[in-house]
Amino acid sequence: MATLPIDLSFQESGVVKDGSFYVRRRIDFELPEALLSGEFCHVQGPRQSGKSSLRIRVQRVLAVKGARCAGIDLSAIGAGLPEEAFYLALAERIARGARLA
Repeated sequence: MATLPIDLSFQESGVVKDGSFYVRRRIDFELPEALLSGEFCHVQGPRQSGKSSLRIRVQRVLAVKGARCAGIDLSAIGAGLPEEAFYLALAERIARGARLA
């Protein structure tokens, strides 16, 4: 079994910053490859389990490999919008995040 590199600084909560303790899991290696091969991927997990840190790290891997990524906070778009306005706002954020617009 391969040894996974870890950093020994500790951070209590939030997205794990560079230089803080982060244990790479199998998903850290499998998710970028699945996304690059065109698979639809959905990550679910309990609070404080590393989902946001995973997203940021995977975005970095994908960017290095030439992929354009956009991280979208759906709660920031607004739950009270009409359906058309919600999807327009979503498309605009994806285009801006991926530097398409």
